[in-house]
Amino acid sequence: KTVGFLGGFCLLFNQMTGPAIPFTSANFQDPGWLFTTIMYLVFSVVSGFSVLFLVEAIKVIPGNSNFQGDVEYGTIINFYFGKNLHFVAQLVLYGALQSNAIQCIVLTAQATDNLLISLFGSTCGLSFSNGWMCVTQQSIYVPSPFESNLMVFTFGLLVVILFCLPLSFTDMDNNIMFNILMAMLSIALGTSWIYSSFVTGLDTRRVPAVTGLTLKYGQVVGTVLLNLGATTVVPTWINLKHRDVSVQNLVWIAIGASTAYYICIGVLCGLGFPLDESGNLLHSLLLVGKPELVATISIGVFAYVMLLPSVPVSFMVSRDNLVQNEVMSKQSASFLSFVLPWILLIPLQTGVVIYDFQTWMSLFFTATANFVIPFLMYFKCVEFR
Repeated sequence: KTVGFLGGFCLLFNQMTGPAIPFTSANFQDPGWLFTTIMYLVFSVVSGFSVLFLVEAIKVIPGNSNFQGDVEYGTIINFYFGKNLHFVAQLVLYGALQSNAIQCIVLTAQATDNLLISLFGSTCGLSFSNGWMCVTQQSIYVPSPFESNLMVFTFGLLVVILFCLPLSFTDMDNNIMFNILMAMLSIALGTSWIYSSFVTGLDTRRVPAVTGLTLKYGQVVGTVLLNLGATTVVPTWINLKHRDVSVQNLVWIAIGASTAYYICIGVLCGLGFPLDESGNLLHSLLLVGKPELVATISIGVFAYVMLLPSVPVSFMVSRDNLVQNEVMSKQSASFLSFVLPWILLIPLQTGVVIYDFQTWMSLFFTATANFVIPFLMYFKCVEFR
């Protein structure tokens, strides 16, 4: 238990600033900054209380009043609700963690393919319908240069696998140092996007206060829930944190910093860039971002700084929960946590389907795991006392 304040802050900050970042500006453009800002402020408070309620539930478990034990998310569910609901909760937790990892991987692979075209003039991959294919230009319609071709894999995905493999076989203590570095780079990267937005030119017409009533309002809720959900990794952080670290202070500071980060990027980049139907800021940065070199490099760096760090964390937390609570053997848990996600993401690599995947997975799994279950656990915790 050696993780201090900075390590804990960076772990939570990275978990809350992940795959939904490229879609945040689209939310501020439609349905507008007023509703979107209110949603961020409301759910930042809800997120803070859900984390603290979960922490309280951990603390009440016999023999763990000072967090001296190692208690995972699934263990808490098993203690308060019994085996039947425990299996349901494990499914929800697995869905929340792996959907987050899948989105991070797909967005990183797309950014890598675009970066390979910028640096080397082409990128290649294996298509289901056309076999081996190479492309030499970025798409002006969708984030992937392979557009709507259904791919088995691309060079971008292979590069991501090479980066993820070594991180996936380290423990969480070693991942903390990596998370500290990535959090610092994330702040620098967000600053470069805002700078590019000013250089490209701000247009207040792009971010109205409100727009007409459409499904976009529902998509905002899904994006915000995905952004501010960190509850699933909190038990793992509690197991590692130093005893002198104040849980309350760290949680509110991390959530406040993440919320401010989202609002700044959402508003200022929304003012600076026109967004296509995918709502992906990275695609607009690639096409119109200035200075061009800074914008292009930042897209590739973003993926490895703000998306990739949470992938091995999600894999490890998922496996540890399945193993510690004896849901399955370590071998089976490792397959479900480290191998199956790479198979499931195959149809999501191209087109714009990843945006819908992000929205609906957030509403079904992430919202339940990060907001609903912690509140239910707290009520059970109060009864137990």
